[in-house]
Amino acid sequence: MTESVKRRLDRRGGAVIVNSDFCKPFHPEYSRLLAEDDRNAALCTSLDGRRWMAIAEQYLIEARSDVIIETTMRDPSDFVEPAKMFRAAGYHVEAAIMAVPESLNRLGIEYIRPGDALTVVSLDRLGRSLEDLITIVGRLKRLNVGFLSPHEKLDTTTPGGIFVFHVFAALAEFIRTIIVADTNEGRAAARAAGQRLGRPLAMTPEKIAYALHLLGEPDRTMTSIAKLLGVSRSTLYTALPELQAAKRDRGGLDGVLAQLPSDSRPGPSTVDSYDALLTGTGR
Repeated sequence: MTESVKRRLDRRGGAVIVNSDFCKPFHPEYSRLLAEDDRNAALCTSLDGRRWMAIAEQYLIEARSDVIIETTMRDPSDFVEPAKMFRAAGYHVEAAIMAVPESLNRLGIEYIRPGDALTVVSLDRLGRSLEDLITIVGRLKRLNVGFLSPHEKLDTTTPGGIFVFHVFAALAEFIRTIIVADTNEGRAAARAAGQRLGRPLAMTPEKIAYALHLLGEPDRTMTSIAKLLGVSRSTLYTALPELQAAKRDRGGLDGVLAQLPSDSRPGPSTVDSYDALLTGTGR
């Protein structure tokens, strides 16, 4: 579907495809999460993926590019919010939706014919729950399609295979539940011990204070400020709410500013101009 839309837009000069899946390999935790649970790794990194997509979408709006946004639409806001943003920017918005149940989409059940056999590496690759597994295998049985899982030596074409299927499916569900519980307990213990989960902060309080000061210099651009702070432009854009919060909390900001060299501290009059400066982030 995406390629069909892109071919149409190519007649206008081309379009940029935005998909949070493109960002997954760059997430610092993605490789570890993928090794631990390949089916839920994307879910664990989805919040960062959406944030990065929002940055890309804003950049493309400013560049007035034609855009194709791909999303699974697990949450209606995945489509509604970007659509509103593009409409507000003067874009013509169209939606093309393909509705296919996830499990059927992954397995290609719609293409299976009576007499075929579906083989999966292991049961935990088939469904996310015991109910899901039973539903899928039940549909396969109604289609006169066999189901084999070599890892569990399971063959549902036999009565014994049906029985073993229920046993192993229940065991897989139990194991996944234990893993999730252990993971949650570990995270809770880390938080209770005062540990911060996730990657280190790119914009520390000192960097936020210094960024506020640099924004007060008329010749500074967002690119030059990002380079001076050792962060990317997208990180600086993401930190703008923090910059605005720091500006409002002048009392907390003073303590950080006091640590800066005396010749780099902004004067009181510049603080009042931050609102106007922060609205000119495209410079």
